[in-house]
Amino acid sequence: MSAPDTIDKKSSGLLPTNLERKRRHRVPYSEQEIQNLMEGVRSLGKFWGQIIATYDFHPSRTAVDLMEKYKRLTVSNLFQEYRYTILCTYYPLIHVTLCKLSIWMRI
Repeated sequence: MSAPDTIDKKSSGLLPTNLERKRRHRVPYSEQEIQNLMEGVRSLGKFWGQIIATYDFHPSRTAVDLMEKYKRLTVSNLFQEYRYTILCTYYPLIHVTLCKLSIWMRI
């Protein structure tokens, strides 16, 4: 005997309806939270649960939020350093202008 084809998944309780799903509101990171995150990684390593328990963060932050923020911070920082190196290395004729401009504009 096979399962009936007319089962409505929403009415069966298997999938939550739109009224049951709630997304968290985005809360921007403060400078203090970013400093706490970087200090926590320096002192505790990448143990996000310990960092969130040791330092002060917004109550809605989770360990996964900290991990993702740290990843975004380090990738963007590496990208900026890489861009600066490329600009200053491969364009020697305009080296001074581009390097000063890249530092000033933080590109």
